[in-house]
Amino acid sequence: MKILLLVLLSWRPAAASLSKEDLIEKSEKAVVKLEGWPSGHGTGFIIDADGLIVTNAHVAEEAKPDFLDAKVGDIRERTRPSSYEMTVSYEMTVVFADGRKGLAALVLAKGHGDRRDLALLRLKGEKKNWPAFEPLELDKRPAPRKGEDVIALGNPKRFDFSASLGIVSGILRKCGVKERYHTCVQITAVVNSGNSGGPLISASENQEARGKVIGVNTWMAYPETTQGLFLAIGAPDVWLALDQYRKVRNLDNAKIGAFVRPVAKDPSKKDSPSGLAVWQVEPGGPADDKLKPGDFILKVNGKALPEDPKEAQLYFIRAIRNLAPGDEVRLVISRGGKMLEVNLQAGKDEPLPKDIEFTSEALPRGV
Repeated sequence: MKILLLVLLSWRPAAASLSKEDLIEKSEKAVVKLEGWPSGHGTGFIIDADGLIVTNAHVAEEAKPDFLDAKVGDIRERTRPSSYEMTVSYEMTVVFADGRKGLAALVLAKGHGDRRDLALLRLKGEKKNWPAFEPLELDKRPAPRKGEDVIALGNPKRFDFSASLGIVSGILRKCGVKERYHTCVQITAVVNSGNSGGPLISASENQEARGKVIGVNTWMAYPETTQGLFLAIGAPDVWLALDQYRKVRNLDNAKIGAFVRPVAKDPSKKDSPSGLAVWQVEPGGPADDKLKPGDFILKVNGKALPEDPKEAQLYFIRAIRNLAPGDEVRLVISRGGKMLEVNLQAGKDEPLPKDIEFTSEALPRGV
């Protein structure tokens, strides 16, 4: 009888069996408000029992205390560096749903201008002083389903620990500065300033997905001219960032130093090529002396690219983004009608050289 009682007391309903109200109540315990410096704030969420917090880099950047002070006459202007990388150098105040406060140390973040807009923090202090919470789980699907119910949790403006409901209205969107992300989720759940870094949770009837994080709330798209266009960084990009962090302790994107462009078949020409073409190669980059403009990429690391040129471009960019700097890249290309194998090592992504410019409407994508 005692054993049965202990089992019953320790049993907790799975997320799949929870109502939306219970799902919000349960998930909110692992959501935190991140108080910035000097007055900004955002949201984060805990993903493991050791207090690892996921948020946006631009939320963590608001708390960076060592911005440059530039003295101009008698006026002191506080300016932010145009490019920044943050390592373990400062702490943020963390506020839990029950009102308790603590500290979290910045583990690592990368500036959102040219790299991933993701940051990781770690709760400080003894676990016994933390509120009770169950870490949120990341969804393992490549993408949610369009029409899937979702819940966005966060701290918009001064309305802390708010929840908004909506659906997935688009998947695998390209978004972010220079469209660095390719797994973004478009949603109708309202996301405002302060929601950044908060979890987008599936309320799907799919029991394997319900209650899991399918994205990190990040953007209001074109707020001046549109309504209801909200975007979250997809869970696959978060998995990738965590995997890279745990392997090499950084969130750098990989690159091969090439610009690729989809080329459609010209129906007026019998032997017109089509597919994913190399448009330009970055001098001194990993692909320099390996690839040439006009090469067509057929396979990457043993996987054939889709036949549709636009799909091939997206597939190829995603494949390179899923690598870490230093990983091997094996390509099969077509050059002048001949099949060639090309092996190279992925480099670390950096801002584009100033002397590389494109004026064509159909811009090639850099990888």
